[in-house]
Amino acid sequence: MLGLLVILIVGGFAVADPIKRSTGGITACIPEYQVLTDKMTWDDAKAACESSASWKLAEIRSQAQQDAIKAILPAGDDHYWIGVKDVVGDNKNYEYATGGSVIYTDWSSNEPNNYKGTAEDCVELRGNHDYEWNDIPCSNKIAAVCEFKRIPEYLILTDKITWQDAKAECELQCGRLAEICSQAEQDAVTDFLPEGEDNYWIGVSDVVGDKENFEYVTGGPVIYTGWLPHEPNNHNDHVEDCVELRGKKGYGWNDAPCNVKRFPLCEF
Repeated sequence: MLGLLVILIVGGFAVADPIKRSTGGITACIPEYQVLTDKMTWDDAKAACESSASWKLAEIRSQAQQDAIKAILPAGDDHYWIGVKDVVGDNKNYEYATGGSVIYTDWSSNEPNNYKGTAEDCVELRGNHDYEWNDIPCSNKIAAVCEFKRIPEYLILTDKITWQDAKAECELQCGRLAEICSQAEQDAVTDFLPEGEDNYWIGVSDVVGDKENFEYVTGGPVIYTGWLPHEPNNHNDHVEDCVELRGKKGYGWNDAPCNVKRFPLCEF
């Protein structure tokens, strides 16, 4: 058994208040989603999701997350709020309910449009349009999709090993190699890791070997990257298909050969 250094609890998991419908667990940066079937305004939906500290209105950040939500919603003409809003009212400045510009959209054809001059500043998923995005007035009353807030815990293993061995050892600890899904998580990891020149494996690898098709260890394309300048690069034509955090470079991302030995950074 490899040595363990320390666990950082960035936040704690909590049991959500009872909500009508739920998916399974959290994998590959796909959160758990639950549906509120009572119809309410966007502001009320936001408040209802946030009534449990571990939940928020769903903030879709990738096609994989869009597909995961579609998979739990019933076929039909129902409509569902998500955590996206036009903060200016110009059909351009959309932000997530918890702040920050949207990084993924799935608008229906000719949307958003402030239809017939109506102020349509909030975003719904429309069942009769394959749950694509549509802008509507925030005062409309529809159902809502809530999202479990992703709050990882991290663990460092204190022996240097290859990426594949790191993956296996994290899984032996009932975790996985860390999958960094946002700048906030990158910042949390950077704050957690000790100062120095050590490097740490994370759960990202290039499945094709072309410096473009990086995926998380549990599957699915990465939705956030923290590459150092000029990375990834397969330096000197070496096969560098696994991703490390480089200590002497502020824990930016670097591609490295999977058979070199680094400290594993596990996530739970």
